[in-house]
Amino acid sequence: MRSTPRVACSALDPRNYFIIVPNMLGNGLSSSPSNTPAPYDMARFPNVTLYDNVTLRHRLVTEKFGIGKIKLVVGWSMGAQQTNQWGCLYPDMVERIAPFCGSAKTAPHNFVFPEGVKAALTNDVAWNNGWYDTPPTKGLRGVGRVYAGWGLSQPFYMQELWRAMGYSSLEDFFIVVEASSCSRMRTTCWPCCGPGSTVTSAPTRCSTATSKRRSAPSKPRPW
Repeated sequence: MRSTPRVACSALDPRNYFIIVPNMLGNGLSSSPSNTPAPYDMARFPNVTLYDNVTLRHRLVTEKFGIGKIKLVVGWSMGAQQTNQWGCLYPDMVERIAPFCGSAKTAPHNFVFPEGVKAALTNDVAWNNGWYDTPPTKGLRGVGRVYAGWGLSQPFYMQELWRAMGYSSLEDFFIVVEASSCSRMRTTCWPCCGPGSTVTSAPTRCSTATSKRRSAPSKPRPW
């Protein structure tokens, strides 16, 4: 009997959909405190909101790609919040939304989570209140270590699933998580997570895009 070859499947198949995955403001591939020119650089980088991210993504989709209808907006965590924002702002354009592991409003307990991640970064002396000359590497490694505690599930650690990923010990896994945090976040000032995706009906094309914010400067975050 001939065996049927297994075909890898994905929920969002780029062979059938045009998938756009923008980087959020403040992340390393978008406008960030460390890559924005003066006078909006470093600690002077404007505060941004979910509304800012979604309205700029709308401009990206409509002005750059000329898209009038979106089949699906999907996002995880903060991306889930932005997914809800998409549905509220552009209900005639967005046919479906799929927010997961996120809420319409950040609860106080949830607020504590990113505050802990941020504290790991800002307590690095090299951070210098946002006026750093070199990347705060120790703080970024701390971000990776703290995020690993709540970014992965309890069964992941109880079942030692890191071994299936090729790591012989939990410490080896942490080293890689910390290094990944440094490489992915070294160009960003404020830790962010959970990008959102938009899916249109045009097939066989996949794109990763970035967006930039044009805004007047504002005071640094008070927290």
